[in-house]
Amino acid sequence: MPTLAEIANQINNTLSEIDTNTQDTATTAGLIKGDTADIKARLDTIEGTLVSGFGAVELGLFGCLEALKAADSLLKINAEQNETIICWLSTIGDLLCRQLRVMERELVVETAAKDAIVKTEQIIERVHPGETLDVDRDDAVAAKMAACCPEPTPDPGPCYKPCEERRSTPYTPKGQDWTPPRQTGTDHK
Repeated sequence: MPTLAEIANQINNTLSEIDTNTQDTATTAGLIKGDTADIKARLDTIEGTLVSGFGAVELGLFGCLEALKAADSLLKINAEQNETIICWLSTIGDLLCRQLRVMERELVVETAAKDAIVKTEQIIERVHPGETLDVDRDDAVAAKMAACCPEPTPDPGPCYKPCEERRSTPYTPKGQDWTPPRQTGTDHK
């Protein structure tokens, strides 16, 4: 059986071990606390970066949305201008077609009239040569007067309904400076 001194030494040794282990545990807890504080600081930095990054993404998406709205309004204006151009081209095509038909009919009539007039002139020149010379002199005087003092020609006015012009206005983007950054004089490679 152990003696009282041996039991006291054993208890004293156990208490020394407990004290040493407690100090080691306290040191480890302090290190864990320091590491936890370092991790928290790093997580706070990451959170700040994410918040500012999402803010930048938000501004970028807003800029893209505004640019899309501006492009959409310009495309609408372009579509309206294209409709106006198509209307004008249709009107011009219709007018040209009508003029062609009228000219074709008039050409037939004018050709027959020219042939009849030439034949009549030939007959009259043979029958009345003196009067023909008088008419030629009168025509020369009238030509000189027309060259000197031409008669004013009246404005014929429009012969069709004008096409409708564009109605839309371009969209002006909001919220940011929409001027692209100026390039410096440095050479970019």
